[in-house]
Amino acid sequence: MTRIAVAGLLVVLFIAVGPACSSGNKPRKPDPVLLAEANRLASQGSYWYSRGCYQRAQRYFFQAAETSRLVDDLPGLVRAHNNLGAAALAQGRLAEAGEMLTRALELNKIVKDAAEEALILGNLAGMAFKAGRREEAEDLWRRAASSAQDLENQPGLPLHLTNLAMLLRTKGRLAEAEALLRQAQAAAVKNGPAGALAGIHLQLGLVAQASGDLNQAERQVSLALDLDKEAENPRGIAQDLEILGRLSQERSRWDQAVQELDRAIRLYAALGDQDKVREALGLLRENKTRSGRPESLTPYENLALRGEKETESLLCR
Repeated sequence: MTRIAVAGLLVVLFIAVGPACSSGNKPRKPDPVLLAEANRLASQGSYWYSRGCYQRAQRYFFQAAETSRLVDDLPGLVRAHNNLGAAALAQGRLAEAGEMLTRALELNKIVKDAAEEALILGNLAGMAFKAGRREEAEDLWRRAASSAQDLENQPGLPLHLTNLAMLLRTKGRLAEAEALLRQAQAAAVKNGPAGALAGIHLQLGLVAQASGDLNQAERQVSLALDLDKEAENPRGIAQDLEILGRLSQERSRWDQAVQELDRAIRLYAALGDQDKVREALGLLRENKTRSGRPESLTPYENLALRGEKETESLLCR
């Protein structure tokens, strides 16, 4: 985040639901009652997590952990603690996230699930990044990517590479960042997840912006917007619109910037993200100071005021 125009850093937090699929054609036996219940709870938590409803997700992940504990299901406990760490991290509770992720890593020394370990390392990297420990974050993302690279289907690899590229971009290492993003793109096309491509194009756009190629930046971020719309990812859509608004401001396209920022700020408000509402309002103030547009900031100021009392996403109500 070396300059104001490179907001929207991607830090993907990994959650895992349910046991690994059985190999070959042999059908997996139905889970016993409590294991099935733990998986159901984890799935419910995953649903709410994907909607940005982290408190509700955390409750389900906690119940999944306790249900797994009743039958001493160590793989289930590993997943549950990883998920609890991701949910805490998404809410900015770094100490709690660290405790949960460390416990997941300790339990996984017994379970020895390489795919789960890569996901935990990715979350620990995200925690280090949020805490400002960039060198540690880089090391952890490299370890996570290396572990995922060696596994069948390479779980999480596109996201580890994307996050690592994001970090390198903020350090000004643009060529390295772009090379990693191209690797991430190839991995995402090969094995998914489908939603990873939007984040990759967003980061490619930010690399192009930092390189001074604003045409390429707009192309890449517009691709990210199309993909986020297709995936119905509200937070991704808001982020893409905000960055497009910043790019329009950088090119003195004031009316277009207002259109993009208007959509971004209203979406952030619907998501209950008041920090981003205030940030977008600051961009609109800058636009008005430099161009006289929008004519009035009152609707956006009122939106920010209302949001101080409405901090929950519409999707979580």
